[in-house]
Amino acid sequence: MTTPEINPITEKQAIEGQCVMLDNANYEICAFTKCEIVYRGGAMSTVKWRFKECDFYFGEAAGLTVLFLRGLYNMDGDGGTKQMVENLLRGPHDPPRYHPLYPRWRLGYGRDRL
Repeated sequence: MTTPEINPITEKQAIEGQCVMLDNANYEICAFTKCEIVYRGGAMSTVKWRFKECDFYFGEAAGLTVLFLRGLYNMDGDGGTKQMVENLLRGPHDPPRYHPLYPRWRLGYGRDRL
Protein backbone atom coordinates (compact mmCIF):
# COMPACT_ATOMS: atom_id res chain seq x y z
CA MET A 1 0.00 0.00 0.00
CA THR A 2 1.41 3.40 -0.94
CA THR A 3 1.18 6.50 1.22
CA PRO A 4 -1.02 9.21 -0.34
CA GLU A 5 0.80 12.32 -1.43
CA ILE A 6 0.07 15.46 0.58
CA ASN A 7 0.04 18.80 -1.24
CA PRO A 8 2.65 21.47 -0.44
CA ILE A 9 2.02 23.54 2.67
CA THR A 10 -0.39 26.47 2.53
CA GLU A 11 0.61 28.47 5.59
CA LYS A 12 -0.80 31.42 7.51
CA GLN A 13 -3.59 32.21 5.07
CA ALA A 14 -7.05 33.71 5.53
CA ILE A 15 -9.29 31.92 3.04
CA GLU A 16 -12.76 33.35 2.44
CA GLY A 17 -15.71 32.37 0.27
CA GLN A 18 -14.02 29.42 -1.46
CA CYS A 19 -14.76 25.75 -1.93
CA VAL A 20 -11.90 24.02 -0.09
CA MET A 21 -11.08 20.34 -0.65
CA LEU A 22 -9.40 18.91 2.45
CA ASP A 23 -8.29 15.65 0.83
CA ASN A 24 -4.49 15.69 0.41
CA ALA A 25 -4.48 19.20 1.89
CA ASN A 26 -1.68 20.63 3.98
CA TYR A 27 -2.96 23.82 5.60
CA GLU A 28 -1.09 25.19 8.61
CA ILE A 29 -2.32 28.05 10.78
CA CYS A 30 -5.12 28.97 8.35
CA ALA A 31 -8.51 30.58 8.90
CA PHE A 32 -11.49 29.66 6.73
CA THR A 33 -14.45 32.06 6.61
CA LYS A 34 -17.74 31.44 4.77
CA CYS A 35 -16.20 28.54 2.85
CA GLU A 36 -17.61 25.27 1.60
CA ILE A 37 -15.38 22.65 3.23
CA VAL A 38 -15.38 19.28 1.44
CA TYR A 39 -13.79 16.15 2.91
CA ARG A 40 -13.98 12.72 1.26
CA GLY A 41 -11.71 10.72 3.55
CA GLY A 42 -8.25 11.32 2.08
CA ALA A 43 -5.03 12.08 3.91
CA MET A 44 -4.49 15.59 5.22
CA SER A 45 -2.43 17.60 7.65
CA THR A 46 -4.26 19.60 10.33
CA VAL A 47 -2.33 22.27 12.19
CA LYS A 48 -4.26 25.07 13.91
CA TRP A 49 -7.22 25.46 11.58
CA ARG A 50 -10.06 27.88 12.36
CA PHE A 51 -13.50 27.86 10.77
CA LYS A 52 -16.09 30.64 10.85
CA GLU A 53 -19.50 30.38 9.19
CA CYS A 54 -18.43 27.48 6.96
CA ASP A 55 -20.57 24.69 5.51
CA PHE A 56 -19.13 21.18 5.74
CA TYR A 57 -19.72 18.39 3.22
CA PHE A 58 -18.59 14.81 3.80
CA GLY A 59 -18.50 12.55 0.75
CA GLU A 60 -17.33 9.09 -0.23
CA ALA A 61 -15.44 7.34 2.64
CA ALA A 62 -15.84 10.29 5.02
CA GLY A 63 -19.59 10.43 4.36
CA LEU A 64 -19.95 6.70 4.97
CA THR A 65 -18.02 7.04 8.22
CA VAL A 66 -20.30 9.86 9.38
CA LEU A 67 -23.36 7.72 8.59
CA PHE A 68 -21.84 4.75 10.46
CA LEU A 69 -21.06 6.87 13.55
CA ARG A 70 -24.55 8.41 13.44
CA GLY A 71 -26.04 4.91 13.34
CA LEU A 72 -23.94 3.80 16.32
CA TYR A 73 -24.92 6.92 18.23
CA ASN A 74 -28.64 6.39 17.63
CA MET A 75 -28.75 2.65 18.37
CA ASP A 76 -31.28 1.47 20.94
CA GLY A 77 -30.17 -0.40 24.03
CA ASP A 78 -27.39 0.05 26.52
CA GLY A 79 -24.53 -1.39 24.49
CA GLY A 80 -22.39 1.70 25.11
CA THR A 81 -22.31 2.84 21.47
CA LYS A 82 -23.63 6.34 22.20
CA GLN A 83 -20.99 6.88 24.88
CA MET A 84 -18.29 5.42 22.62
CA VAL A 85 -19.12 7.93 19.84
CA GLU A 86 -19.20 10.81 22.34
CA ASN A 87 -15.81 9.73 23.72
CA LEU A 88 -14.42 9.41 20.21
CA LEU A 89 -15.43 12.96 19.34
CA ARG A 90 -14.30 14.40 22.66
CA GLY A 91 -10.62 13.29 22.29
CA PRO A 92 -7.69 13.02 22.90
CA HIS A 93 -7.43 9.25 22.92
CA ASP A 94 -5.13 6.32 22.64
CA PRO A 95 -3.26 6.22 19.33
CA PRO A 96 -4.79 4.06 16.60
CA ARG A 97 -3.56 0.52 16.17
CA TYR A 98 -4.02 -2.31 13.68
CA HIS A 99 -6.62 -5.00 14.16
CA PRO A 100 -4.82 -8.36 13.74
CA LEU A 101 -7.33 -9.73 11.21
CA TYR A 102 -8.09 -6.58 9.26
CA PRO A 103 -5.16 -4.35 8.30
CA ARG A 104 -6.83 -1.00 8.86
CA TRP A 105 -6.45 1.43 11.70
CA ARG A 106 -8.69 0.69 14.67
CA LEU A 107 -9.26 3.63 16.96
CA GLY A 108 -9.48 1.51 20.10
CA TYR A 109 -12.44 3.24 21.74
CA GLY A 110 -15.27 1.68 23.65
CA ARG A 111 -15.60 -1.08 26.18
CA ASP A 112 -14.19 -3.92 24.10
CA ARG A 113 -10.72 -2.86 23.09
CA LEU A 114 -8.46 -5.26 21.24
